[in-house]
Amino acid sequence: AKYNDLPIIAMTANAMKTDIDNCHDAGMNDYISKPINISNLFDTLKKHLSSNKPVISLDTVTNDQSVNNTTKKTTQPLSLSVSEGIERLDGDKVLYLEILEQFLIMVSESLPAIKQALIDSDIPSALTLIHDLKGTSGNIAANEVYKTSEKFEQCLMSEEKDYKPLLHTLESQLNTLINDIKFYKNAQD
Repeated sequence: AKYNDLPIIAMTANAMKTDIDNCHDAGMNDYISKPINISNLFDTLKKHLSSNKPVISLDTVTNDQSVNNTTKKTTQPLSLSVSEGIERLDGDKVLYLEILEQFLIMVSESLPAIKQALIDSDIPSALTLIHDLKGTSGNIAANEVYKTSEKFEQCLMSEEKDYKPLLHTLESQLNTLINDIKFYKNAQD
């Protein structure tokens, strides 16, 4: 009885009408599609919170250093849409830099793990790793890596298993992305 009014909000990368209907059929009150857009997240939460409870404000969670307060100008890396990534975090550049740091750690472990899973013919593990990479690359607005990861995931789920060209493309894109992230981070110091 304590949690009867607690809203349940699905987070999904699938935003097709059937996926949304499945969320509602499963008892979810709403859904949020990935990659996460902070403004959309808070709008969805506000919609489902009762009026007698404190409402979370974007001002409460937004860091004072936003993309609009920055004095440094850098060239936008081609493999990373910095402005889009920061916008998804409601202008919180500091948080974006922290997420980029975590992405560098994650990708250094995931690419070798993806390769090993494919060598071992462990397609479920490879799919999980690629799905995670797709989600995190979408969150930081590394759009080309996101698209290639999505194609790679679809390839492994289909009957066609000729994934080697996609693996090569993904590896090349990740190497470029890693260098671009390091360049961008260094330019912020």
